[in-house]
Amino acid sequence: IFDDRYPSFWNDDQIIFSSNRTTDSLFKAKKYLENIPALHFDLFSVGLNKDPMAQRLTNTPLSDETHAQKFSNNQFTYISDESGIKNRYRGFLDSTILSIDTAINYRYFTKSEPLSGYARGVQNLDFLPSQNMLLEQIFYNGVDRFILKEGDEATQAFEPFSSNYRQLIEQPPLTIDQPEKIVK
Repeated sequence: IFDDRYPSFWNDDQIIFSSNRTTDSLFKAKKYLENIPALHFDLFSVGLNKDPMAQRLTNTPLSDETHAQKFSNNQFTYISDESGIKNRYRGFLDSTILSIDTAINYRYFTKSEPLSGYARGVQNLDFLPSQNMLLEQIFYNGVDRFILKEGDEATQAFEPFSSNYRQLIEQPPLTIDQPEKIVK
C-alpha cells in the first residue's frame, strides 16, 4: 500500500528511506481504507534487525523529503521541497529525556536546516563522507548539470528561495476586515 523509495545505508545496522506511509509499523495493512497513503513523502529509518517499527525522522504534511544520504551517525542530508523548490537540507537526530522511572525514556526528534538555495530544484544527490564531497544534479536551461562541492562547502547552511506557490500557501487567509486586499 505504501511507497518506500530511495533507501540508503545510514549506519552499519540502519537504513534511511522516503515513504508516504502514515504509520511507523512495517506490517502490511489488512485493509486499504484503514491505511490510506499520505500525499507527501517523509523520511524514516529502520534497523536491519527486523524490528517491525520504523522511526519517523520528518513529518511535513505539505512537502516531500527524498534521497537521504548519511552525513554522520546522527546527521543526514536529503532533498526537500519545503520552500516550494527542491533544495538540499541537513537533518540532525536528537533526543530529550521524556521521563525517568525505573528506566530513562527518551523522545527522539529531528532538527533540519537548509544547505542549498537554488532557484532551480535539486534532482539528485550523492555524498561521499570519507572525502567530504557532495555531488548535486540540477536541471537548468534544458540541460542536466552536476555541481561538485568539497569540504565545508558541502555542509554549509544556506537559506533557500521560496517559490511563489509556497509564499501563497504560507500567507494568512484574508478576513472580512481586509476588504482592500480582496480582488473584485
